[in-house]
Amino acid sequence: MIDVPPEIWLQIAHFIPDELLGTPQLMAVCRTFFELRLDARWNNVVILTSGVHHPTKLLERISEPIITRRVRRLMLFLHLEEQAFHSRGYKKPLPRFWRKFVHAFHDLSKELRRSPVAPRKIRTFDDVLDAILALSPNFSALQELMVDCWNLPSSPLLSKFLTNLWVPIQANLRILSFGGNLHEYRILIESKPDFQALKELQIDFNSRNRITQQFSDRVTLLEVVVPFVQALKPQLESLRVSSSATLEFSAFFTQLGPFPALDVLDIHRYYNFCPIQAETLQHAVTLKPFTLQIISNRRLVQCFMDSQCLSHLQTLTIEEGAATGLKVIQRFIQRASVTLEEICIETRYLQISEAITIIKALSLCPNLISLKMNATQLTVQLLNLLASHLPRLRRLSISCQERRRSGWLYDYSFFYVLKNYSHIHWALKDLSLYGPSSSQPFDNETMHTIALQIPSLDSFFGRGHMNLP
Repeated sequence: MIDVPPEIWLQIAHFIPDELLGTPQLMAVCRTFFELRLDARWNNVVILTSGVHHPTKLLERISEPIITRRVRRLMLFLHLEEQAFHSRGYKKPLPRFWRKFVHAFHDLSKELRRSPVAPRKIRTFDDVLDAILALSPNFSALQELMVDCWNLPSSPLLSKFLTNLWVPIQANLRILSFGGNLHEYRILIESKPDFQALKELQIDFNSRNRITQQFSDRVTLLEVVVPFVQALKPQLESLRVSSSATLEFSAFFTQLGPFPALDVLDIHRYYNFCPIQAETLQHAVTLKPFTLQIISNRRLVQCFMDSQCLSHLQTLTIEEGAATGLKVIQRFIQRASVTLEEICIETRYLQISEAITIIKALSLCPNLISLKMNATQLTVQLLNLLASHLPRLRRLSISCQERRRSGWLYDYSFFYVLKNYSHIHWALKDLSLYGPSSSQPFDNETMHTIALQIPSLDSFFGRGHMNLP
């Protein structure tokens, strides 16, 4: 075989579907394809401690250096399950958490094969943590770490684990996500990590479900967690905060102060949140993407009503609920009209009149290139309005509540009227149209019929092409 440079093989790989890249026949062509397959296969590793069988097999597999050095994202779910782990000092069984990751992990574990080197037996929760620590010096490519705890009992084990874990990985770590109660946050911070390269921080406060801990949790929040986040302010570009804890969190934000480099702020899932001044958010003058989830929480809406708050947004996502009406959405759009480039309005299906109101408000955003929204139905009037009011729009995604009938979403009259319009001045490049859920895309014939009226269109559903199955 002709000796082809790896750079050429890498270019060729861009044109090969992922499902073919992993076939034995193609991996046998050259080592580059084999390496690419391994990179894709082991880029993300999930370890759950809620059962002994799966972590044992996975830890055996990634103990091989050829695998360990490819891991860039490591997700650790430190949940104790009494029936599976009889760990020293652990008596209390814990509820399972984040079940959505279990399926992904099970699919992953089906393909695992045993390592030729037999590691020591992993029988307890402690053994799993020890095995992870033994592998940590080989995580040379690790850039993202997620640690999720669920009410682990008081024990020096977690503190020891975190203290030893930081040493080999903290220098290159760019993204950290930590979930736990306030006691576990104290353990994390007192393990003294040195995150000099950290750019993104995601913190998820879980509930202890013990009212007697309210005072100590508040002290931990304000005297331990706040200084930890403040120390990272000069370098943080992304901060995501969520909470299901019973503790009231307003003081957390009022004490943080400005973030000079922050580009992403995501405030998500608050169950106990009182009105605060918007000073912290006003100081984030470089703020670009922002995700705001407001579900029946009018008090949270009040935090963002200041006229200067979030006026530099480039990306806005609103998961609309009872607390947000059209006026609130319009106010956000008007405030960020100069800089807004992408907007996503999710959850509720807008009536056609409401969608028209939103589109007219967005017409004042000269830089808007992406719109995602839900509507009760797709009409010719709505398409015409989008084309005339948002001529610079390049990506459009609409989910419709109305279900298909006889293979077509609408009757013949819809397409008869549609063919009388041609949007030759619309810059739209990608179109995504769905039924009542994202798993129900419009059919091929419908998409291509609509595309005939939009000459600039060259992609469906973000695929980069218009070939649909």
